[in-house]
Amino acid sequence: MEIIKKKYDSCFVAILFFLCTIFRIKMFEGTVAYLIGIFFFVFYFCFSMNDKRMFNDRKLLIPYFLFALILMITLIMGNDRFNSCVQLFYLFICYLAGNSFSWKEEELKSNLFFIRNFVLVSAIYGIYEHSIKYNIFAYNYTLMSGNLARYYWQFSQNNYRVASFFLHPIIFGIVLLLAFWITWFSREKKIMKIVINTLFFVNIIWTMSRSIWLGFLASFIFYLIYYVNTKKNFRTFFISLKQVIWTIVLGFLTIVVIFTLLHLYAATVIERFSDVGTDNSYLQRVGTAQYFMDYFLNIKNFFLTVLGHGQNSANKFMLTLHVVADNFSTTDNQYLSNIYNYGLFVNVVVTYQVILAFLNSSKRSNFYRFICVIMFGVLIAMYFFEILDFITLNWLFIFLLGYLLSSKKKVIN
Repeated sequence: MEIIKKKYDSCFVAILFFLCTIFRIKMFEGTVAYLIGIFFFVFYFCFSMNDKRMFNDRKLLIPYFLFALILMITLIMGNDRFNSCVQLFYLFICYLAGNSFSWKEEELKSNLFFIRNFVLVSAIYGIYEHSIKYNIFAYNYTLMSGNLARYYWQFSQNNYRVASFFLHPIIFGIVLLLAFWITWFSREKKIMKIVINTLFFVNIIWTMSRSIWLGFLASFIFYLIYYVNTKKNFRTFFISLKQVIWTIVLGFLTIVVIFTLLHLYAATVIERFSDVGTDNSYLQRVGTAQYFMDYFLNIKNFFLTVLGHGQNSANKFMLTLHVVADNFSTTDNQYLSNIYNYGLFVNVVVTYQVILAFLNSSKRSNFYRFICVIMFGVLIAMYFFEILDFITLNWLFIFLLGYLLSSKKKVIN
């Protein structure tokens, strides 16, 4: 029984990631999918109750309080209350799973490596997709949803964007960013790291997603400043002269590969950034941000801005708002949606906790700092899309955030 538990702990997160990817491909991403997710977590709680410690810190009162506040606001002021509350409870239980359990680092590393391998397969398929410029999964998804025009708009032959199994270039970009850093921090051979990360980097470029490019660049800068320059980390990372030499060689080869790829795709990158003034997605985002900022700064909306409107309120409001496109159900900015949905009070508390967790991670194990690098890139990219709208990733982001915010003490290894 103990062996079964260890094996289940080592693949639990990876299994849920795979299931959520399949759910989205099969358009099974509504309330029923969230209920299945809740059942999946509850089953895991019961299965592992003997060797997982729940409610192990008084600081858990903070997320409980925030969850109760958002739930109350959703019930009082929100629309489609049942579905919204199910999704809200699902996200909260994902946070609880990452925050309240005493996860062993090796368990999470094993889970993340399984996810990396799945993304590696999707990146290989991305090469094939880029060569034929056709995504059968996205085509079937838009066809079944009665929105085939969106496929031809998003996967234009003149400006094709690779999405692989994840149906959306930005979501594919986020999992590529995750997989890139998992590989970077893995214990694989150096040459294997270069080959695999080159494949991920090429696919990141092929997503044609400016938000992912910026998120990737931000995570790399954050890595250089936050991770490498941590003095205590230097004492553990550079154990021997051989490792120092290998690190320099790996860094040099990585820079050469990156600059070679940038040279090959420089025109693509420059063209993608040069059309921001006329690009519809850019105009939609800017117009939406201007409208919401005007709304937040209006003194008449002070009470609602502080307390929020409830889960999924921003998406439902966007359906009534014309900026550039009609029936556009997202702000494409997670921070605007968070303020509108949950209010300033909740967001200030969460922001404070995230900043505190980042600062405290320098005193914890290397694995915490690795999670920080990933989360920083995602937090930057979230300014340009809404991660909580995608069942493939919303739970994983909340789970890792919960783990990052956990109060369990970790010594530097």
